[in-house]
Amino acid sequence: MKNAWLFGIIVLSFGCKEPKPKPAEVTVAADSLVVNFPKQTERLVQFDPAFVEEYQLEDWEALMNFKRDFENLQRLNPKGLTVFLRGLDNQTQRLLASDFPKAFDNPPIKSRLQVVRTDILKCIYYAENRQNESLDQALRAMYVSYTAFLERLISMGEEKNINVLQRLD
Repeated sequence: MKNAWLFGIIVLSFGCKEPKPKPAEVTVAADSLVVNFPKQTERLVQFDPAFVEEYQLEDWEALMNFKRDFENLQRLNPKGLTVFLRGLDNQTQRLLASDFPKAFDNPPIKSRLQVVRTDILKCIYYAENRQNESLDQALRAMYVSYTAFLERLISMGEEKNINVLQRLD
């Protein structure tokens, strides 16, 4: 009987203890965002130095910052894409709110820039939701709209020159 009591106490002391919780496993999830930057980034539209000088674009700081950030996008680590796109959206908003030079202060230029902003917002959405295929398509569309914006700036400048030459005749 003495042994039974001793056996019972040992069984109860070990049996009544709650199992110790296992330490939480730390898993590092691989970043599932895969970005294939379009080949268009290799041949972005550049302003001719004479064009920049003629319209004093270097003084239009908002445009120069916007252009610089857009060109830096292709060198970006995909893990920082969302943050970078948000910064690019902020630059776009600053550019829209800036004082446009007289030659470029018109609806066609501003609407092209608004299209670029819309494409940036699409890219942000797809990047945040890890929709890789849609993000790739949105990045292509964003570069197309950015190129169209710069080309419209250039053509608007050329139109102003043509109008001035026609008035001189």
